[in-house]
Amino acid sequence: ENLIKAALSTCTDYVDIAGEAAWKVEMMHKYGDEARSRGLVVVQSAGLDSLPADLVSMLAAEEVAADGHGPPTEVAVLWTKGNGLASGGTIASGMYASTHHPPSGPYDLAPGAEEVSEAQALTLFKQVQLPYMMSSIDIPVIHRSMTMHFPGVEISVSESASPSFFTNLAAFMADPRMLTDPPSANLQPGEGPPEWMLVEGSFTTEARARRSADGRVATIKLDAAGDPGYQACAKFSVEFALGLARMGPATPGYVTASLALGPTKLREILEKADGGVFMNFTA
Repeated sequence: ENLIKAALSTCTDYVDIAGEAAWKVEMMHKYGDEARSRGLVVVQSAGLDSLPADLVSMLAAEEVAADGHGPPTEVAVLWTKGNGLASGGTIASGMYASTHHPPSGPYDLAPGAEEVSEAQALTLFKQVQLPYMMSSIDIPVIHRSMTMHFPGVEISVSESASPSFFTNLAAFMADPRMLTDPPSANLQPGEGPPEWMLVEGSFTTEARARRSADGRVATIKLDAAGDPGYQACAKFSVEFALGLARMGPATPGYVTASLALGPTKLREILEKADGGVFMNFTA
């Protein structure tokens, strides 16, 4: 929190990769108005939770609305691959949050929004959908983006994992190097996956948006290289922050990464990163 205070007092934008829901809600209420009045942004969850899911959601939603006939009414995210390993810090933080804070609600970061069930969004993907471990962190961020970008519109949001997410991870973890160079069995804060996991990890996620009035649907798929929570996360969070430093915020206040720069601009930045081989977006 002291870093947020220091940033705002020096007219500096603030970015972190925090996923702790209760703390984010507190920071939103304490510093959102000040950031907006100063033309600055406070952006949290610019890491694996929740930049990828939020970005593909916003890109799909904007594509639906691009014909001028209104925004979507349902947005769904489906993860099909997440080959990597949680860090010791992530594990410790998750354990602390689960024992010291109540569970987060899907609209915690969108106060005043009309709440709607995820049921309609779940129908956008016909295959089997399984729980995704970070959905309780990502969905409030997505709802904030949707509420701020399409004010007054009720949008059903869901996030889940396909069976392939788990089969891909099982195959990744069956690599022979799990015997010769395994990750620690008791990861501590500051510890993470071995080098081969960092380099050869990867993730894939897809968002679909639909407008119920006419059935218009848009799909955006994201494929990324590198361990999701370490190598990839470090790259896309820093690319986002550098882009923000160069161009300044498109929307000030307590906002999401996709709103801070605009989803199209953020996509362009990430597509160019690492010589264009880091992230690939397809419709």
